[in-house]
Amino acid sequence: MNQEPATTQTNNIINQGAQSVSDALSSVKNQVSGAFNDFSGQTNASSEFNYSNTIIAKFAFLLLVIILFMFFINLGINLISYSTSPGNNPYLIRGLQQGTYPLQIPQSPNATGSITLMRSNNESKGAEFTWSIWLYIDDLTSPNPQKYQHIFNKGDNIYDSTTGLSKVNNAPGLYLGNGGDKTKPMNTLHVIMDTVGVAVQSGSSVQSGSSVTTPTASGMTPGAKPSNNGFMNPSPGTIDVPNVPLKKWFHLAIRLENSILDVYVNGTIDQRQILSNVPKQNFFDIFVCQHGGFQGSLSDLRYFNSALNVFQLNTIVSKGPNMKTSSQYASSTTLKDYNYLSSLWYEV
Repeated sequence: MNQEPATTQTNNIINQGAQSVSDALSSVKNQVSGAFNDFSGQTNASSEFNYSNTIIAKFAFLLLVIILFMFFINLGINLISYSTSPGNNPYLIRGLQQGTYPLQIPQSPNATGSITLMRSNNESKGAEFTWSIWLYIDDLTSPNPQKYQHIFNKGDNIYDSTTGLSKVNNAPGLYLGNGGDKTKPMNTLHVIMDTVGVAVQSGSSVQSGSSVTTPTASGMTPGAKPSNNGFMNPSPGTIDVPNVPLKKWFHLAIRLENSILDVYVNGTIDQRQILSNVPKQNFFDIFVCQHGGFQGSLSDLRYFNSALNVFQLNTIVSKGPNMKTSSQYASSTTLKDYNYLSSLWYEV
């Protein structure tokens, strides 16, 4: 009889505890739900404030669109310019060509068959370029031993009737022969690089058309004459490379770095000259094998708008000459290719 009240009391305590826990959980749930409802509820800000925020958002979006538009426009222009502009290291003649076949390579981008050469840009040491060519000299016979045999020059097509050299522009010029100088062998390559003239001061005793004897400017030849534009015509930089190989392919590189003119044969420096005046470049065409050219062949005449180092030159030498007929020569003849058994018959 006494146990029943105790049992009833225990059950009441348990029920009260469970009810308290349930009430606490319900209270927490209601508080969290109320917080979320307050956060997601409509703002009480004024309509003017909401309108100003909308204007700022629209302006920011428009500015972003303009920035992206300008970015993609510039990207497209750069891609088009890159794909259509001439390369910095173009092949002027890619492949094999006879040394007696004359060729003119225009520099005007509007001319048919033009290959425009780009000058070096913002080089720390000044103007730079490298001309690379493979040569095979078969015979030194010339109807006029007093004249140089023309290989190529960048300049004009007006040649001296006595020497065979370009009269006005050689930037550079490459010729074969000794020019009648019997102290030099006939298998000599003659390299010419023009330099800029020295300005003649107003009031000087030097008169146009008169010979200059005193003073002699640096790099000037005594007896030189001033030109009509008020500049002295200095003697160009010249380099002779004697005893070049006959009946054998060899590589020649003409390299300019500021005022240093180097000639490399098969990747090894052969001659060097420090020019007394600034190298004179021009925008004229390239002429190859003019007025009979030379007895032999050439391959891969190429221009670089930088001064190649010895490792780059030796990489070119290691590849050897290109024995496939050049497109310019093939288009002018019925001979489309040379059927050698191997393109490795040459010796460097």
